[in-house]
Amino acid sequence: MAGRRYLASTFPFSDKSHILVDTNVWTFIHSVQISNQDPGYADLLYNKIIPAGAHLYTSPLIIQEFVNVMTRAAWRAYRKRVNRDEDTCPYKKVYRRTQDFRNNYQLAIDIVKTEIIPRCTVISISPGMLNDSITNYSAQDFNDDLIMKCAEANGLIILTDDEDFTNHTSASTITISKHNRKKDHKRSYR
Repeated sequence: MAGRRYLASTFPFSDKSHILVDTNVWTFIHSVQISNQDPGYADLLYNKIIPAGAHLYTSPLIIQEFVNVMTRAAWRAYRKRVNRDEDTCPYKKVYRRTQDFRNNYQLAIDIVKTEIIPRCTVISISPGMLNDSITNYSAQDFNDDLIMKCAEANGLIILTDDEDFTNHTSASTITISKHNRKKDHKRSYR
């Protein structure tokens, strides 16, 4: 089945919408290091999608990616603060032993517990989807391929800013048009 591409500005969000929120959307919204790059997904999610009564979904894979992206963004910021590069401050051997890592890991887990899980239905990845991604992969990113198969199997549209999804032929996606991106994003949902 060929996926459809939707622009958020024209998509008719309603209580009949079933949307898998991709990792990058959650990261734009919640990462201190990345939220200033949000092209408008926070406003879209909290001021349009949720009020419309749309059903939101996530998966363990998206949650795992979110926690890892959050802690790695914090690591890059930490290295900049302490004036160290990757060689002198490797993620696993040095950064994960710091209080900064523990604080940012706990922050990511708290966001999952208070912002993502309460708003989403968690869908699982079946062994069949995993086997299909191993034998019939169609994306250049294994996680993205598995997320696409999960969305397709559950009849979900992926809300994403990831071109790996938007260039894929079978996953339906919703994105913010490159022309409608907010230059000075303001967090008006909190």
